[in-house]
Amino acid sequence: RRIPTAAGLATTALASSLSSRGLRAASYVGTATRSREVPDRVSLAVAQNALMDDILLPRVAMAAAAASSQVRYAPSWLGAPAAREGFAQLYNEHILQTGKLDASQVAVVGSATAAIDLLLYATCERGAVVLTPAPYYGSYKRDAEARAECRLVGVPSEHGVPSEAQLEAAWTEEAKCLLLASPHNPCGTVFPADALRACVRWARRRGVQVVVDEVFALSVFEDSFTSVLDLLDDDDRHVHVVYSAAKDLALSGYRVGAIATRDASVLDAVASAGAFCAASTVTQAIVTELCTDDRWLRDEWIPALRSRLAESWH
Repeated sequence: RRIPTAAGLATTALASSLSSRGLRAASYVGTATRSREVPDRVSLAVAQNALMDDILLPRVAMAAAAASSQVRYAPSWLGAPAAREGFAQLYNEHILQTGKLDASQVAVVGSATAAIDLLLYATCERGAVVLTPAPYYGSYKRDAEARAECRLVGVPSEHGVPSEAQLEAAWTEEAKCLLLASPHNPCGTVFPADALRACVRWARRRGVQVVVDEVFALSVFEDSFTSVLDLLDDDDRHVHVVYSAAKDLALSGYRVGAIATRDASVLDAVASAGAFCAASTVTQAIVTELCTDDRWLRDEWIPALRSRLAESWH
């Protein structure tokens, strides 16, 4: 949905309690949100994994018992140290092929949605253009525009994977960020390594930030996924990864996500602004227990996740 003009918002605000910012935010309550309010219908707008409850729920119950003592603040809004280490361990043991993610490069926040919002809020000025391959996940519109006040612009692509030529054709001086999703939502395409390298290379040349949404990294039929973190050079501080427990760990209701970045200044911004979208220490502790159980992930969770996804798909 197009952002209403400032004049239009100001006029409408006279008849409500909302500021122009509040009206802008309210305008992004879309189908994914409203569809959850109709319990007797099957929503095709919300991605939640209900295939794994028989394995998930007993494991979560065990983790929750141990986490129940986590009733204090985390030491910073970057997340509990154990949670930051847990997401790093999950990546290092089960997602990355050659790279290594250090816990000091991780921030834990309240969902992937919050992570995208925070990254754009921290790296882009109001009105900046965020490019993303079309078709794209509908809620990216809200994520980019409702609070960060950027403008999302779709880029023609091949099933969600843009070429350098397509990016160059879409580029304007206002373009300050490239938002990618791999595996892509809604196309499901896993970015080839060369395509990711091309996007990172193009963004570096144009001085554009890159945010890569990898929330479905483990939700693939086989070991076909390459994280952008495996492909970065030492000076690629303009690339930031978003992850979440919602998809691969089927914990969508827990609202726990993560940012991975080499840019310390971005983490400085999150250390302050993260106060507005922090995950609770209890949920961080539960997610950490799952992220660090390497044997359970390797021998039980990931094989079952992939086989059940494949069976459900076919």
